Parts: sequence; C-alpha cells; structure tokens
Amino acid sequence: MISIAHSCQFCEVELTTEPEVIITPEQITEIIENTAEKHGFSVEHILSRCRRQPVALARQEVMYQLYIIGLTLTEVGRVLHRSPATISYGFQKIATTKEIKDA
Repeated sequence: MISIAHSCQFCEVELTTEPEVIITPEQITEIIENTAEKHGFSVEHILSRCRRQPVALARQEVMYQLYIIGLTLTEVGRVLHRSPATISYGFQKIATTKEIKDA
C-alpha cells in the first residue's frame, strides 16, 4: 500500500490506497457536492452531525459512492468524520436498497 496526501476543501487526511487506484481530492469533493445538491442539502449538512433521516440518507449515499470508487471504510470515515462501523452500516444500508431496486 502507498500513502497519498489528500486535501480537499473539507478535510485534511492521509489516505492509503492500492497503487493502481488513484483517487483525487477533486473526485471526493465532487461526490460530496453532487450528492448534497441532488438531495437539496449543503455540503455542511452532509458533513455535519445531523441525524435527521433525509440528511443521514444523503450522507450514506456519499459513503457508498466513496467506498465504490476505492476508498477503504477507514478512509471514508476520515473524510466524513465517522467511525468505520458507521461507514459500514451506511454502505450496507445503501447497497441493500440498490439490490432491492435492481431486482
């Protein structure tokens, strides 16, 4: 594994990723911004501690998308300031929802 420096406008964390997967801070920022806009929230809402269901659902969608592009649960947690367990729960919730829609 290699370390890449990550510094999007929302956080500064060091991410570890496989050498063949290059994830840019711009990709992370774009996912957060696009999801926030899609759900009618500000980026600050997505990154906040708010637990309201619509905000939490939008945040879980961000978790899912960041994991799908190659970040680990720990890395997604660092970006969103959440524990890996919370990220895992959010990912599983969205993945299950997508499976039901695809069936």
